[in-house]
Amino acid sequence: MSILFGFSDESGDYKQERNEKFNQKTPYYVRATLLINASDWKELYNRFHYIKKKYKLPSKEIKWSYLWSLRSHFKKNETIHEKEPYYFLKDYDYHVLINYVEECLAILNKIDSTEVIFTVTSNKSNNKFSIENLYKMHITSLLQRVEYGLNGKTNGFATLFFDPVDDKRSKLLRDTYFDIYCNGDFVKQYNHIKDSLNFEFSHHSVGIQMADYIAGCFIGFLKQYDKSVDIFKKTILPKVRKHKGKLLGIGISEVPTNSNIRNELNDIIKKTGANIGI
Repeated sequence: MSILFGFSDESGDYKQERNEKFNQKTPYYVRATLLINASDWKELYNRFHYIKKKYKLPSKEIKWSYLWSLRSHFKKNETIHEKEPYYFLKDYDYHVLINYVEECLAILNKIDSTEVIFTVTSNKSNNKFSIENLYKMHITSLLQRVEYGLNGKTNGFATLFFDPVDDKRSKLLRDTYFDIYCNGDFVKQYNHIKDSLNFEFSHHSVGIQMADYIAGCFIGFLKQYDKSVDIFKKTILPKVRKHKGKLLGIGISEVPTNSNIRNELNDIIKKTGANIGI
């Protein structure tokens, strides 16, 4: 039986009511999902922890956002206060930490079964839907792509793991997932996906930490930050789901469907030289 684990995390932000300042600072909300054969999970785990030991880093979780907060403190010559969640990294050169994350992401290309799916909402659109509808659209798009990817594999089966947010949003995610699973949408019946959404604390889960790096890097790529662009092109882009060379609408999907946003994504990604198609 082909069993997949899917580790999913979000990056960016979304508000129903937005202003130009918010849109400039946070132009996108992204959900990134790393799919991997269950039989390859241990290899992912072992490689991840080998790299962390190689860099002599503490056992605590190092989030993508910590790297850029540390960079900002360094550029501004600011003191890092103890209240900051990344205080434990205050004595590390942020360049070393970026190299560490890049090497972790390079694991993707060392394991054949890994695959990445993105769903993207642009805050520059005129949509004013609720956070509940945002989650519903992203989860629907994700479940469709996981189901389609396993369709035709008689015994294929996937179970998905999300990073919990606060209690209210975690319940919303769980209930939304179950509603989509039971009541369907474009997919009449989900035959290849577990009926219940699972939550894993990121500091306990290598898969969720990898999903955090993937999501954060993709946001930086969309913003055209040089280092994020470089890391994304080398480590993540080769693993984004494609169909006949096509990425958009397959491994990278705008939510909700919007031709203007898709063209915007197309223009950004074309700069990598990828033949993505729209």
